[in-house]
Amino acid sequence: MPHTPSTLFINEPGAVVGIAKGRFVVKKQRKTLLSIPQSYCERVIVAAGSVSISSDFIAVCARLGISIDFFDRSLKEPLSQLSSQKSTLVKMSRLQLELLGTPVQMRFAKAFLRAKTKNQINYLRYMNKYHKHFDDTVIQMRRIQKEMITKARTNSELMGYEGHISNFYWQAVAQMLQNKVAFEGRRTKGAADIVNASLNYGYAILYGRVHYHALRAGLSLHISFLHAPQENRPTLVYDLIEEFRTFVVDRTILRMFITAPTNILNF
Repeated sequence: MPHTPSTLFINEPGAVVGIAKGRFVVKKQRKTLLSIPQSYCERVIVAAGSVSISSDFIAVCARLGISIDFFDRSLKEPLSQLSSQKSTLVKMSRLQLELLGTPVQMRFAKAFLRAKTKNQINYLRYMNKYHKHFDDTVIQMRRIQKEMITKARTNSELMGYEGHISNFYWQAVAQMLQNKVAFEGRRTKGAADIVNASLNYGYAILYGRVHYHALRAGLSLHISFLHAPQENRPTLVYDLIEEFRTFVVDRTILRMFITAPTNILNF
């Protein structure tokens, strides 16, 4: 069962969580899966069905300020949370909230998009070695990126600049693929073409990994710095995923289409 020095992560269906000899113990069918000192744990995440948790365990967590978070198995939907005023999650939420509306929030927001656009530009520069017609696109993207960083004063302005940069980026992607497979532009929901469907699938996997590690880092996922908060949406994950899209998903997916024989793609 995976865990870190700060988080007890329970994803084993049918597990029983309790206390024995002053230690947190996780068992299944009377077999001990994990036994750790209480001082080892700062947070508990339950992401499995049919998990039994003793009242003694809950009481100790409350006394020590350890929050207990319940999620569905996909880790996408928070179900409930048990926490006390001492919990590290409450403290982290308070720290994140204190940054909202300050210059630090805008610095974070710009950093997320700066990294994303830098990766998009660098990817096009790399691909330009083979296509030789992205020079003007890169120049335009760099110009907008500079304006975004220096002129934007609100998140709405940032997202406007980001939209312009993304338009240039996806137009260049369409050029890369024009002799390989049909791609008319980026589509998210309801995408029927193979390129967008593949990108959406890759982003979904990336989303899950970012969500997983942000949870285990103790961050409050509903307090974001770039994307506007939405009810029951972990908008901080939307912030954090931005800088990983290009080199984790785009490069992998697009390379498959670029290098694949044309006759394989025409089905």
